Amino acid sequence: MAAQNITTQEVTYPGESVEIKAFAAKPASKGPHPAVIVVQEWWGLNQHIKDVAQRFAKEGYFAVAPDLYSRQGHKVTADPNVAAQLMQGLPLDDGVDDLLSTMSWLGRQDDDVRDDRIGVIGFCMGGSYALKLPCTTKEIAAAAPFYGEIPPDETLQQLD
Repeated sequence: MAAQNITTQEVTYPGESVEIKAFAAKPASKGPHPAVIVVQEWWGLNQHIKDVAQRFAKEGYFAVAPDLYSRQGHKVTADPNVAAQLMQGLPLDDGVDDLLSTMSWLGRQDDDVRDDRIGVIGFCMGGSYALKLPCTTKEIAAAAPFYGEIPPDETLQQLD
C-alpha cells in the first residue's frame, strides 16, 4: 500500500480532572479508519511521538498521541532527570484515566474512527500503559507495548 496523504492537528478534550492536549494525525481519505493511541515515553509529547503518529496515519490509521503530562502543564524535556520527575509525578491511575478519556474522544470521531478497531502502542513508560490499558477495558483490539513494565496481577481489573 502506498503512503497516504494525511492531516494533523492539535486537539483538546475533557479528562477526569483536566483538559487533555493531544496530537492527532489521520489519513486525508474518507473514513472511518482503524485507530491507534500512541503513548509517549517519559520525555513527554515530543516530536518523535508526533512523528510515530504521523507514520501510522500514512498507513491508514487515525492516530492520536495524548499528552499524559497535561495534568503537569504539558511538559516536554530532553533531560533524563526532569523526565524521571515528570514520570514519577504521574500516578498510574491518572494516566489510565487520561487514556480512557482519549478512547472516549476517539469514540466521538464518528466519521473518522472505527471504534471497534482501536489499538494502543507505547514506548518505555508508554509501553507500561500499552500493557495496562487492555487489562482495564475490552475496547482495545490490539496492543503493542515496547519495553514497558508488566502490571502486577493484583492491580488488574477482572474483565467479563
